[in-house]
Amino acid sequence: MEPNLMAKRAVKPSVRTRKRRRSHSLVGWLWAIAGCVLAISVWAAPSLQPMRASVENCPMEAQQEIRRLIAGNLEAGIGWNANLSELERSIAALPWVKSASARGHWSGRLTTTIEPRVPYLSVQNGSRYLSIDESRVAFLPPQARKNPRPMFDQSHRQLIVESKANIKEGQAIQGAATRFAFDFARALDQENFPFPYSLTIRKGGNMCLNIRAKAQDVGLTTRYEIGLPDKLSAKVEAVLKTLNGRPVSGGAVEYVNVSAPDKITVKMASQDRSERNE
Repeated sequence: MEPNLMAKRAVKPSVRTRKRRRSHSLVGWLWAIAGCVLAISVWAAPSLQPMRASVENCPMEAQQEIRRLIAGNLEAGIGWNANLSELERSIAALPWVKSASARGHWSGRLTTTIEPRVPYLSVQNGSRYLSIDESRVAFLPPQARKNPRPMFDQSHRQLIVESKANIKEGQAIQGAATRFAFDFARALDQENFPFPYSLTIRKGGNMCLNIRAKAQDVGLTTRYEIGLPDKLSAKVEAVLKTLNGRPVSGGAVEYVNVSAPDKITVKMASQDRSERNE
């Protein structure tokens, strides 16, 4: 056999090698096709549609407001490229919203989850009614926009501010007297105060604790008494001692007045002069 023919046979790849090369080439082509399909599907993905948006944990009274914000923030968004962080910021800027998160899907569906603020203390300041959450931010719940008075009447903790107070929706409460009343309410809760109540801040800094309960349930027998029954007196005085640093003058109850069958007024001494002004 000629040497050249022997050399050609020596370098000719085997059947196994040819099949291996062919399979690698086929896998490469399959990956390339898959990449093209994925790129086309992402490029052609539909825009996030406001009508396909789902809003979770949102009061019914605020659904339209949230959907308007969604529609306004998705005008320039395509597929996953929508500016969802801007949408989250615009929703979280609403006074009654504590936080918000938005998640887009490649199919064009949008899921928005809202964490509303939870009312802790209901406030009446003149003709205005607001709520305060545990972070001291004032807001008006969507459920109370048409008629906020029932929200106030049903609240377990009420704050009545008769003086001019700087209580603005979406902002933390300002003023020494209102901050003191908030701390007083939290301290009452820590003492497990058993009755609904309202705190009234009068002009000049005087503060009254109005217990919304029947006199016999509280343990009072007369219209006018010097102190509360021992059980409640201990709780109120413990609160006054707890709030060391901003106590009312004297740190004790001045008198108790049963002004109605279901209203007991506990008058406390006025706050220090430095604390009186809002």
